[in-house]
Amino acid sequence: MQITNQWQELCRFTDQTLARAVATSIAAMEFDVRLIEIGNLNQRQYVIEVDCEHFDALNEILQEIVDEQIEFDELLEFNCTTRSRQRIIIIIALTGVVEVIAILGLIEL
Repeated sequence: MQITNQWQELCRFTDQTLARAVATSIAAMEFDVRLIEIGNLNQRQYVIEVDCEHFDALNEILQEIVDEQIEFDELLEFNCTTRSRQRIIIIIALTGVVEVIAILGLIEL
């Protein structure tokens, strides 16, 4: 038995990261998917193609997949920014504590 997929374009993106994330989400739902890069250096587009058999089902939920991925990426970016700020605050606080200890050590002499 030979399996042949008839591919149909589901959507296009100019953002490679978003296109990969959407394709990965579709693959995680156990649908056949492929991501194709087209265009030149100035106008690259990323085309997500799916098996024609599953096009209608995926087309109905495509916007949900995209929205959830955008929301996830924003949350991830927010968490990374928050952690970075927390690290800076911790470093400043520790530096201040060390300076206070050093000053107190000098006073006791």
